[in-house]
Amino acid sequence: MNNITHEFRYLRSLLNGTKKLHKLKSGWKTSYLLRVLGAYLVLDLALNLIIGYPLFTLLEDYYDTYTEVLESPLEWLIIGVTIVPLIEEIIFRGPMTLAKKNIKATQWLFWLLTIAFALVHITNYDFDIIPIWAYPLMVLPQFITGILLGVVRIRFGLRYSIILHSAFNFVLLVPDTIWNQS
Repeated sequence: MNNITHEFRYLRSLLNGTKKLHKLKSGWKTSYLLRVLGAYLVLDLALNLIIGYPLFTLLEDYYDTYTEVLESPLEWLIIGVTIVPLIEEIIFRGPMTLAKKNIKATQWLFWLLTIAFALVHITNYDFDIIPIWAYPLMVLPQFITGILLGVVRIRFGLRYSIILHSAFNFVLLVPDTIWNQS
């Protein structure tokens, strides 16, 4: 069975509750691992599209309040693909190392950090315009991404969650950068 199929069967059994989240045994070649990360990227983008598009349609006025910190879209692309994933992964996935000996602690920490990751992205939007009831909906895509990044962190290691986070941001930010440059 190929590695991507194996990993998706593992994810399905995680969702069914028949397996526990655990680190993958070493021995995968880097090329296979990168293919699996590519599959996680496609899954993340697909889930975000399936969830995000209806939310965007429902809450379009609120998404327009996305705050731009940097003036240059190219600066935002560079920082969003390199620095932001590194910092966020160290903060939101790095602490999982502390609990890896205790399965219960790892599960609690996983969900706590995933929720925190999603909630921190509320700061991307203008608080004065968005009603409080819309906050959870606005960060639902980040919550989904946080789950997948957390799974990758535990299964493959922190550097691979950083790589996946960078790739995800790259795919999202490049069209925005091109659009804003023209």
